[in-house]
Amino acid sequence: MRKLVWGLLLPSLLATAVHADPISIVVSADSKLTQITEDDVARLYLGRSSTINDIEVTPIDFKEDTPLALDFHSKVLKKNPLQYQQYWARLLFTGKAKPPVANMDTPEAMVKFISTNKGTLGYTNQKTVPAEVKVILVIE
Repeated sequence: MRKLVWGLLLPSLLATAVHADPISIVVSADSKLTQITEDDVARLYLGRSSTINDIEVTPIDFKEDTPLALDFHSKVLKKNPLQYQQYWARLLFTGKAKPPVANMDTPEAMVKFISTNKGTLGYTNQKTVPAEVKVILVIE
Protein backbone atom coordinates (compact mmCIF):
# COMPACT_ATOMS: atom_id res chain seq x y z
CA MET A 1 0.00 0.00 0.00
CA ARG A 2 2.81 2.38 0.89
CA LYS A 3 4.41 1.81 -2.54
CA LEU A 4 1.10 2.56 -4.23
CA VAL A 5 0.71 5.86 -2.39
CA TRP A 6 4.28 6.93 -3.22
CA GLY A 7 3.80 5.82 -6.81
CA LEU A 8 0.79 8.11 -7.13
CA LEU A 9 2.21 11.07 -5.23
CA LEU A 10 5.82 11.09 -6.38
CA PRO A 11 5.24 12.30 -9.98
CA SER A 12 3.24 15.32 -8.87
CA LEU A 13 5.69 16.14 -6.06
CA LEU A 14 8.63 15.91 -8.45
CA ALA A 15 6.87 18.04 -11.03
CA THR A 16 6.23 20.74 -8.48
CA ALA A 17 9.78 20.62 -7.13
CA VAL A 18 11.50 20.45 -10.52
CA HIS A 19 9.30 22.75 -12.57
CA ALA A 20 8.49 25.89 -10.63
CA ASP A 21 8.87 28.33 -13.54
CA PRO A 22 5.95 30.62 -14.37
CA ILE A 23 3.59 29.26 -17.01
CA SER A 24 2.71 31.55 -19.92
CA ILE A 25 -0.61 31.04 -21.70
CA VAL A 26 -0.11 31.77 -25.40
CA VAL A 27 -2.21 32.26 -28.53
CA SER A 28 -1.27 33.11 -32.10
CA ALA A 29 -0.23 36.72 -32.63
CA ASP A 30 -3.28 37.41 -34.80
CA SER A 31 -5.77 35.97 -32.29
CA LYS A 32 -8.60 38.26 -31.21
CA LEU A 33 -8.16 36.92 -27.68
CA THR A 34 -6.16 39.46 -25.68
CA GLN A 35 -6.68 38.36 -22.09
CA ILE A 36 -7.92 35.37 -20.15
CA THR A 37 -8.30 34.38 -16.52
CA GLU A 38 -6.84 31.31 -14.86
CA ASP A 39 -10.40 30.06 -14.35
CA ASP A 40 -11.08 30.44 -18.10
CA VAL A 41 -7.98 28.38 -18.85
CA ALA A 42 -9.07 25.65 -16.44
CA ARG A 43 -12.57 25.55 -17.98
CA LEU A 44 -11.06 25.14 -21.46
CA TYR A 45 -8.67 22.36 -20.43
CA LEU A 46 -11.36 20.54 -18.44
CA GLY A 47 -13.83 20.60 -21.32
CA ARG A 48 -16.31 22.84 -19.53
CA SER A 49 -16.12 25.53 -22.21
CA SER A 50 -14.90 25.93 -25.77
CA THR A 51 -15.25 29.70 -26.04
CA ILE A 52 -13.81 32.72 -24.26
CA ASN A 53 -15.51 36.07 -24.84
CA ASP A 54 -17.45 34.49 -27.74
CA ILE A 55 -14.18 33.39 -29.39
CA GLU A 56 -13.86 29.69 -30.21
CA VAL A 57 -10.66 28.31 -28.64
CA THR A 58 -9.02 24.88 -28.97
CA PRO A 59 -6.69 24.04 -26.06
CA ILE A 60 -3.48 22.17 -26.90
CA ASP A 61 -1.63 20.20 -24.24
CA PHE A 62 1.70 18.49 -23.71
CA LYS A 63 1.99 14.74 -23.44
CA GLU A 64 0.86 13.77 -19.92
CA ASP A 65 4.24 12.62 -18.67
CA THR A 66 6.14 15.82 -19.47
CA PRO A 67 7.22 17.91 -16.45
CA LEU A 68 5.52 21.01 -17.85
CA ALA A 69 2.18 19.19 -18.25
CA LEU A 70 2.43 17.81 -14.72
CA ASP A 71 3.14 21.32 -13.40
CA PHE A 72 0.29 22.87 -15.41
CA HIS A 73 -2.24 20.20 -14.39
CA SER A 74 -1.27 20.65 -10.75
CA LYS A 75 -1.15 24.48 -10.68
CA VAL A 76 -4.03 25.36 -12.99
CA LEU A 77 -6.33 22.34 -13.09
CA LYS A 78 -5.67 21.34 -9.46
CA LYS A 79 -5.31 17.69 -10.48
CA ASN A 80 -2.55 15.14 -10.07
CA PRO A 81 -1.87 12.72 -12.97
CA LEU A 82 -4.27 10.05 -11.72
CA GLN A 83 -7.07 12.54 -11.06
CA TYR A 84 -6.60 14.04 -14.53
CA GLN A 85 -6.77 10.64 -16.23
CA GLN A 86 -9.83 9.62 -14.22
CA TYR A 87 -11.56 12.93 -14.94
CA TRP A 88 -11.18 12.51 -18.70
CA ALA A 89 -12.02 8.80 -18.63
CA ARG A 90 -15.34 9.67 -16.98
CA LEU A 91 -16.13 12.46 -19.46
CA LEU A 92 -15.17 10.35 -22.47
CA PHE A 93 -17.31 7.47 -21.22
CA THR A 94 -20.35 9.70 -20.86
CA GLY A 95 -19.63 11.48 -24.16
CA LYS A 96 -19.78 14.92 -22.54
CA ALA A 97 -16.46 16.27 -23.83
CA LYS A 98 -13.21 15.51 -25.61
CA PRO A 99 -9.84 16.10 -23.94
CA PRO A 100 -7.40 18.65 -25.32
CA VAL A 101 -5.07 17.45 -28.05
CA ALA A 102 -2.06 16.29 -26.04
CA ASN A 103 0.83 15.66 -28.38
CA MET A 104 3.40 18.36 -27.70
CA ASP A 105 6.85 17.25 -26.52
CA THR A 106 8.67 20.55 -25.99
CA PRO A 107 7.82 24.20 -25.32
CA GLU A 108 9.33 25.07 -28.71
CA ALA A 109 6.99 22.62 -30.46
CA MET A 110 4.02 24.08 -28.59
CA VAL A 111 4.89 27.66 -29.57
CA LYS A 112 5.43 26.66 -33.20
CA PHE A 113 2.08 24.81 -33.33
CA ILE A 114 0.16 27.67 -31.71
CA SER A 115 1.75 30.22 -34.05
CA THR A 116 0.61 28.32 -37.15
CA ASN A 117 -2.86 27.22 -35.99
CA LYS A 118 -5.29 30.06 -35.47
CA GLY A 119 -7.85 29.53 -32.73
CA THR A 120 -5.56 27.39 -30.58
CA LEU A 121 -4.32 28.13 -27.09
CA GLY A 122 -1.39 26.56 -25.28
CA TYR A 123 1.14 27.10 -22.55
CA THR A 124 4.88 27.28 -22.19
CA ASN A 125 7.53 28.02 -19.61
CA GLN A 126 9.73 29.93 -22.03
CA LYS A 127 10.98 33.25 -20.71
CA THR A 128 10.63 34.85 -24.13
CA VAL A 129 8.33 33.85 -26.95
CA PRO A 130 8.63 34.65 -30.66
CA ALA A 131 6.56 37.42 -32.23
CA GLU A 132 4.29 34.83 -33.89
CA VAL A 133 2.57 34.23 -30.54
CA LYS A 134 1.42 36.46 -27.73
CA VAL A 135 1.26 35.84 -24.02
CA ILE A 136 -2.21 36.53 -22.63
CA LEU A 137 -1.67 35.32 -19.06
CA VAL A 138 1.26 34.41 -16.81
CA ILE A 139 0.61 31.97 -13.97
CA GLU A 140 3.14 32.02 -11.13
